[in-house]
Amino acid sequence: MVASEIKIDERDTLRSNRENHMKSHISIFEISATEISRAVDFYQAILNIDIETMDMPEMQMDIFPYEGQMVTGVIIKGEGYTPSADGMTIYPNGTDNLQSILG
Repeated sequence: MVASEIKIDERDTLRSNRENHMKSHISIFEISATEISRAVDFYQAILNIDIETMDMPEMQMDIFPYEGQMVTGVIIKGEGYTPSADGMTIYPNGTDNLQSILG
């Protein structure tokens, strides 16, 4: 999962946050889960937030609240997403145009 796979309205919210001078070195984080409903319940309880379920083909994904946030995250269950003691996956914020960075 990369930021470009987030629904258009969510991506627009993320872009709007960046344009409002909110800066972050992190764009999005992923938390892999084998029992996604248990993970959602856990994070909703400890953070006192509502996590939104997204319909994605071949995977289950729930997204943390993103409005007014510099960084958002997802809890994800699918092939290739395995929870580990190594922690979550973090994607750096490479601006809107990575081509200039990648060459």
